Amino acid sequence: KTYTYNFNGWYTATSGGSQIINSSKALVANTSYTNSSSQWTSTSAPTLYAQWGNGTAITLPTITKTGHTCGWTTSTSTSAVTYASGYSGLVPTANMTLHGVCTVNSYNVTVNFAGAGVSSVTFTATGQTSRTVTASGGTASLVYNVPYTMTMNFTDGYEFESWALNSSSYGTLSSTSANPATFTIKASDDGVITATGKNSVYCTSSDANCMQYSAEQNSCGSTLMDARDGNTYSTSIIGGLCYMTKNLDLAGGTTLTSTLSNVSSDYTLPASSTSGFSDNSTAYVYNSGSTSCGNNSPCYSYYSYVAATAGTGASLPFGDATLDICPKGWRLPTGAEFSTLTGTYNTGAKLTGSPFLAVYGGSYSYSSFSLGGSYGSYWSSTANDSSLAYYLSFGSSNADVTATYKRLGFSVRCVRQLTALEKFESGGTITMQEVDPTIVSAMTTNTQYTFTDSRDSQQYTAAKLGDGTVWMTKNLAIGCNGNNRRDASLNSTNSNVSASYAINTSTVRNLAQDTSTSGGYTAAFMQCNATYGAWYNYMAATAGTISGSSNTTEPTSDICPKGWRLPTSAEQQAIRGYTTAFSPVTGGFYRTGSLTNTAYGYWWSSTNNTISSSGSSRDILIYNAGSLGMNSLGRNLGMYVRCVKDSTMQDFTAAEAAAMTNGETKTLTDSRDKQKYSVAKIGNLVWMTKNLDLAGGTTLTSADSNVSSNYTLPASSASGFSSDSTAYVYNSGSTSCAKSSSPCYSYYSYIAATAGTNPSSGAATSDICPKGWRLPTEAEFNTLRSSYSTGSALIGSPFLAIPGGYFYDSSFDGSGSNGNYWSSTANNSSNAYNLNFNSSNANVNNNNKRNGFSVRCVKS
Repeated sequence: KTYTYNFNGWYTATSGGSQIINSSKALVANTSYTNSSSQWTSTSAPTLYAQWGNGTAITLPTITKTGHTCGWTTSTSTSAVTYASGYSGLVPTANMTLHGVCTVNSYNVTVNFAGAGVSSVTFTATGQTSRTVTASGGTASLVYNVPYTMTMNFTDGYEFESWALNSSSYGTLSSTSANPATFTIKASDDGVITATGKNSVYCTSSDANCMQYSAEQNSCGSTLMDARDGNTYSTSIIGGLCYMTKNLDLAGGTTLTSTLSNVSSDYTLPASSTSGFSDNSTAYVYNSGSTSCGNNSPCYSYYSYVAATAGTGASLPFGDATLDICPKGWRLPTGAEFSTLTGTYNTGAKLTGSPFLAVYGGSYSYSSFSLGGSYGSYWSSTANDSSLAYYLSFGSSNADVTATYKRLGFSVRCVRQLTALEKFESGGTITMQEVDPTIVSAMTTNTQYTFTDSRDSQQYTAAKLGDGTVWMTKNLAIGCNGNNRRDASLNSTNSNVSASYAINTSTVRNLAQDTSTSGGYTAAFMQCNATYGAWYNYMAATAGTISGSSNTTEPTSDICPKGWRLPTSAEQQAIRGYTTAFSPVTGGFYRTGSLTNTAYGYWWSSTNNTISSSGSSRDILIYNAGSLGMNSLGRNLGMYVRCVKDSTMQDFTAAEAAAMTNGETKTLTDSRDKQKYSVAKIGNLVWMTKNLDLAGGTTLTSADSNVSSNYTLPASSASGFSSDSTAYVYNSGSTSCAKSSSPCYSYYSYIAATAGTNPSSGAATSDICPKGWRLPTEAEFNTLRSSYSTGSALIGSPFLAIPGGYFYDSSFDGSGSNGNYWSSTANNSSNAYNLNFNSSNANVNNNNKRNGFSVRCVKS
């Protein structure tokens, strides 16, 4: 390229000197200058120098390269920029040689995941955007010469093994066992990082045969693997506990963490040694390495009490150590539990047989091993004083629990509590309060099972009926001792109450004394009977929560065991075909102090009257002449209570949802406020068929709601709803919406419905639905309306839509004529999609987020 300058001529020196010629000429870059009209008289070949006058400044060319800073330098020995790319202020006064240079200001790192376990590599630096590579071969663009923290994350069961660089300029190679592993990296050019993970445990949370996870995934009785070292252990249910039936063989020098062990912080077992075992406050370990102890039983490892309790036992003068070297979820047996064991297995001959499979492993003292092959010793968790702790000791003809010195080296067996399902499947005693979805799933339809009420140890039969619901098949008798009343304290731990409720002879009256109708509304009455259980008026049945003549409130508490509740009228209607399995009884009901219609049986529901028009009635289930029917009767009467197993929204699993047939309905309880919701299978989703009615002011947690952190709904207000970026809630408190008899329930702005997350586009990942449920997406609403294309269709079964209208500012509109349901899908910062319907139309619209719409949740 040619550049034009103000040229003064050729000289014999770089400055000054003799002028050979004076002529302004165009200079061609990188070519010499000659003047054919000049005659040289010198016989030598002189060196001529161009000299420049005060001319116009020149503009240097622009150089660009992605990720680099470019310019011009006067020296080949440095990459430092002398003049910026495109610099326009240069006035040459002598010959110059300029070199174009580009220095990297960002560089690309390709990360390869070698081996197994690496899930991602993230680069972070102060003031810089973090970069994450989540698949092998992914590339991160980093800023030149900035120190980055490189964090390697690993999948469950893996940890850092190594990382390598294609150039030493990237950083210093290092190693660590941390997960995630972190390093500092500072680069100046493109390259490749190779990140490698390794197995850190021998099994993971997805493995059913792990000791650390078997309580959730595996029934006791299996051979399980310790994730810490890969050793396997047989297990068996013995005396209501799951016992290891092989001695623990954890090596000295092993570091135990709270992730995999029964410790609260890291604890390293002392190195294995044949000496020691001489001080009651010191931890000792001896790993024998032998495969037989006397009678060919494996020896495994020996631990002092302080080692067995992970260093905590030295300071324990009395009582049970809560930390030990057992796997996570397991623990040392207590002295009392060993005493229970010896009540059944009272000799070594019994203990060494099935199922305990004890080992005559002897013991260690100082550096001496003794009694191997003839005696066995197992530490309990229970200390007697600062020097002594209890242990199980046995020979062929004896088995005892006694205290001895903590310095001794004994064997260790770990135990864990049985899950409710394990107890159920092994024939153990199950309380009503322990019946959970796993037990319900294991129950055989129309089979009677006996459970114990933990409140008073009374036993009740229960059955899973043909519709899948589990009912008590014996009348409740809480507060009864045969024919007589007795005290009973109900609380939220053992009963379906939100506040404590006392049944006692001073506050609950006998139904035989109730000779007035009004008294049955304002005081709790009950009558006990050894054959029939008990009759309760409605105030007693609802644990005092439904009192007075008003009948509009649904009970949120009752006298059922925790996890059970009064059935709804719909649930009672649904089981009328299962008379035999329900095992109904007669006996009548109490009215003004005497029994009436004793050839019939009567059971309370939780539902206010839908069958009769009486203002003080509740729906009831009636048994008469071999069949079940329905009616409504007054709350002052004394009737039976049979509880139904409560299925919560939060406990309802994806497997249960998948098992429902299209159109099938269920009643579930929201554990947050105990409101009951009907749900139905529609297509491939289970939909709530009643509007959410969660009150303003409620705090939602990740344990009970579809949120990642706590979120408190704003207090209910009829005003507001005026900003697209603000959360609003209005709880109407009304049971009907203007022109319709449909309940209003609650209204939420989009921000409130999405628990304050308010995405600007796409589907919200958090919302106010129960845990395991979520707002439907725009696409799912469109799928719904493809089958239910009008409001009339949506209002009908199975969706049961409600034309509840909506809130805007402080104005309520559309009640009785149209309905609106939020989707999870935002269109932009001000609008989100919703299902809107009236009698003849159903559409998915895009509306202001400030609107107060209803909410229905779905389960995939």
